[in-house]
Amino acid sequence: SRLGRLLLPCCSLVASLFLGLFFGWLAGWFSVAWLCGWLLVWLFGFLFGWFPCLLVLGWLLGWPGSWSVGFLVGFVRGCVVAVRMEFTPSIFWRGPLCSACAVHV
Repeated sequence: SRLGRLLLPCCSLVASLFLGLFFGWLAGWFSVAWLCGWLLVWLFGFLFGWFPCLLVLGWLLGWPGSWSVGFLVGFVRGCVVAVRMEFTPSIFWRGPLCSACAVHV
């Protein structure tokens, strides 16, 4: 049906973006949260002594950076994945949008 041909490319793009966001969030969490948290732990620990509250504070302060960087990286990665899936010619995969365009052309 015509509605199905319109929904399939949209679902494919949205799914690609959400997958990119999810994996980008994971990458951002592991890189930024751990890096910021442990850098703050080492900095505060070196300057003020090793207190448990500073360890927790250093770990928690990594969260805002992990969310923002993770979603930014995920959004860009999702866009790249969506564009590559839809518009890169491949013998193994042809995106639904390209297939729909090929039907009309």
